[in-house]
Amino acid sequence: MITVVNGMHRSGSTYIFNIVKGIYSHSYSQFGFTSIGAKYVNEYILRTIEDRDNLREDRALLFKTHNYIPHSQSAYQTANMRYPGMARSIFTYRNPLDILASLMLLPVNRQPAAQHIDPITEECTEFMHIRFKGECLMLKYEEFKDDPSIVRTVADHLGLLTHLEPDHKVFREIFDSLSIDKMKAISDSVVLGKIDQGTELRSGHISEYKGVPGYWREVLPIEDARALYARVAGYMTEMGYINTDL
Repeated sequence: MITVVNGMHRSGSTYIFNIVKGIYSHSYSQFGFTSIGAKYVNEYILRTIEDRDNLREDRALLFKTHNYIPHSQSAYQTANMRYPGMARSIFTYRNPLDILASLMLLPVNRQPAAQHIDPITEECTEFMHIRFKGECLMLKYEEFKDDPSIVRTVADHLGLLTHLEPDHKVFREIFDSLSIDKMKAISDSVVLGKIDQGTELRSGHISEYKGVPGYWREVLPIEDARALYARVAGYMTEMGYINTDL
C-alpha cells in the first residue's frame, strides 16, 4: 500500500501522518515513510510499483507533502489500475486565519504576514477545486484535532484494522500516543532548524497555544487578519469558517 498525506501548511497533516504510521505499525511488518516535495511523489510511486518486492502484502509506504496531487494527473491512477486499492490519499485543511497565526509563530524562517498571504490564498483556491472530487479523504482540522474517532476514520479509509471493533484499545492507544502534550514535548526537544526523524516534527512545531482553533485572535494584528480574509472570504464562508470579527 502507498498512502500520501497532503495538506495545507499547518493544517494537521503531520498529525495525520503520524496516525497513519501508528495504523501501519499494527498492520505491516515493514513500512517506510518520508516528508517529500509533491513533484517527487509521482516518481516514488512509479518506482515503487515497478519494484515487485515493494508489492509484498507485508510492506507499505507513506509520504507527506503540502501539495495536492490529482489522481487523474498522477501515478495514483497508474498504481490503482495495475493494483486496485494500492494508493490512498488524505487531505487536511484548516481555518486560514489560524494557518497564518501558526506560521507567524514558527521560530525559524519568520516572515512578515504579507509574505504568507499569497501562498495561503493559493492553497485555499486549490482546495476549493478538489473538495468534491471524492478521490481522497478530506479532513477538517477543527473536527479531528481532539476526536479519538479520527484514528478509526483514517484506518477505514486505508482499509486497515477493519477486523477490530470501533472501540478497540488499539485505536485509543494510537490516539493517546499522539496527544498534543506529548507531541509538544518532542517539538520542544528538537534542536532549532532540525526535524525529529520519528515524527517529522520541527523545533517549535507546536506553540504554547497548542493549536487551539481561533487563537489567531490573540496572535494576528487586525490589519493582517483583514488582509487575508479579504482574499479567502469565499473559501471561509463555503467551509463554515464564518467570521463576524472582521
